[in-house]
Amino acid sequence: MRSVFAAVAFSLFIFTGICHGDEGVGEIAPFTLPFGITIVDLNNDGLADIAVAVTLVAGAPPHPGFVFVSLQNPAAPGSFLDGVRYATGTDPVAIASADLNDDGLPDLAVANSTSASVSILVQDPSNPGTFLPQTGVVVGGFPSGIAIADLDGDGRLDLVTANNGLLNTTGSISVLLQKALVAGKLSFKRKNYPGKTGPWSVAIGDLNADDKPDIAVADGKVATVRFQNANVPGAFLRAVAVGQ
Repeated sequence: MRSVFAAVAFSLFIFTGICHGDEGVGEIAPFTLPFGITIVDLNNDGLADIAVAVTLVAGAPPHPGFVFVSLQNPAAPGSFLDGVRYATGTDPVAIASADLNDDGLPDLAVANSTSASVSILVQDPSNPGTFLPQTGVVVGGFPSGIAIADLDGDGRLDLVTANNGLLNTTGSISVLLQKALVAGKLSFKRKNYPGKTGPWSVAIGDLNADDKPDIAVADGKVATVRFQNANVPGAFLRAVAVGQ
């Protein structure tokens, strides 16, 4: 039930927006709206850091977004240094972290709802804990959840997004299989799978003990599982609803 309320609130937020300075409405000061968060040791100093996906609301959508990165203060564990903002796509709502380019430093992947994209922020290897400008990857409409795993067993980490679609759509699941690095750059091959009643969040794990990652989705009114096709690495079978 909570996910249903969250989906409704999210839909109203995206489609209604906030009027700023419009005649007869009244001025509302811009404000930040954090939606997703991850905890990870970003600079390999043995202390956990925080990265937050944040939307800047200053009018009707789409709204600009950013990741707020705050490193833990090594001189005072449990406290944090001043944060740094890194631009993303519009209306970011979910974030995940993993070493996507295999350089030993965690990177960030952010699902941007209104730009139907994922922002990939790779760390600057010369300055651990800081990030290079985003690379955008197109996914299905209104992504609201993201997960990272090596889906096809090639040693490269892949991405999955749950795309809510919003309003009279079934939404979709985007599977982004990472290609080999070219000149050190990340790239992905995308395949979309249909949702049931509006995917909201996604998780990855081996659900049938065949040593292959599967996909589980909170899909609107139901939970669904897509088992990996044993004969086609990185491809997935028809969604199976899980009783509730």
